[in-house]
Amino acid sequence: MVCFAVLSTSAFAQAEEAPSVYTYATYFYCDVTGQERADEIIKAQDAPVFDKLVEEGIMSSWGWLAHHTGGKWRRAQYYQAGSIEALLDAQEEMGKRSDASGDKAMGKEFGKICNAHED
Repeated sequence: MVCFAVLSTSAFAQAEEAPSVYTYATYFYCDVTGQERADEIIKAQDAPVFDKLVEEGIMSSWGWLAHHTGGKWRRAQYYQAGSIEALLDAQEEMGKRSDASGDKAMGKEFGKICNAHED
């Protein structure tokens, strides 16, 4: 019984110390005939920028998700950070770096395939 109490207290203390994680997600509505091309554009254009932001600690992680069942959205992009302020800072930095390094034609192509979104 004492062992259980010690384990419970230890687990409770660990839960209190767990860092906060905030997620920002964008759900894209895409033309199903072009969604694989949208995936290629994200991989070629955005992934290197986002990976670098994770490496630098500006955001803790990011991902690109494919739709499986239900709803209208076809793809979702998310990124995570330790606070809401850090999320917004990461978003601003993502925009700056993507604009500086991105291929404008690929960006327009992505916009034609995935022409609407919800955050």
